[in-house]
Amino acid sequence: MVPRYHVITLIILLTMHLHISAREEIAQDITFNPPHFYVGDEVHMTFWIPRKHNEYIESGLYPQYPNLLIHEIEFLPHEQKTYISLRFTSFSVGKQLLSLQLGDVVIADLPILTQSLVREGNEQARTIYGPLLLEKTQLFFILLTAVFLLITPMVLLTRWSLKRLYQYYITSKQQPYRLFIRTIMQLIRTESQLSDAQYYSQLTLAIRSYLTAQFTLASLHSTTPQEMESVLRPYFEKEIILEFTALLQRSDAIRFGGRFTEQGERQSDTNFILSLAKTAEKQQTESAT
Repeated sequence: MVPRYHVITLIILLTMHLHISAREEIAQDITFNPPHFYVGDEVHMTFWIPRKHNEYIESGLYPQYPNLLIHEIEFLPHEQKTYISLRFTSFSVGKQLLSLQLGDVVIADLPILTQSLVREGNEQARTIYGPLLLEKTQLFFILLTAVFLLITPMVLLTRWSLKRLYQYYITSKQQPYRLFIRTIMQLIRTESQLSDAQYYSQLTLAIRSYLTAQFTLASLHSTTPQEMESVLRPYFEKEIILEFTALLQRSDAIRFGGRFTEQGERQSDTNFILSLAKTAEKQQTESAT
């Protein structure tokens, strides 16, 4: 068994050998990003040292200091140089000297200067200065703010008013159509209680009243089928007008000539009247927009 003092002697000799074999280098072209930094800032420092063949460089455990925290050390070998990147945070104001043991290389006396936000000899923090305005810009900003505060509510109010007027206009234009639909629905519900003459009298009265209100025409209640064709020509196609006037003629024959309707004729004529009113409503809505 090897005596204990021999082991201790061997450890001391190995340690001395490591210190003797390690060479000391001076960092070259030291740069900091940001160039000026303060307590608590994370700083990126880069520099380079001469590189020798087969020289062993490693970061190992980062050396820690009471007022300096090292986050990361990176190496970039390049021909005859080794670039070293160091990220750290300083917690002490003033100049500090940092030494690094990187494998076979010792880099001593790396200068780190941490700036202070406090004036020398004054414990109070520096006064925060207000924004600097160029000449005449203060009046400009006052006028701009005033215009913005006045114009914005006016624009919003005008937009709201126009929207309400448009809605009122559309609603007023739709009012005759709604009244017409209610009239036709009531007529369909009471169909079984009405004679042919009564049914067609109410059906034609409803469509004449609707067309008069919708197109702002003279009263169509006493217009003959022949006159109706010329009055409605600007609003409907010729085929629709001819079918409508034919319906009015059948209605007059039923009401005044004693003609009886055939099976399904009431429903067919009512569907046509609804389709005619729907076409008129669509035209009015498109012309309004």
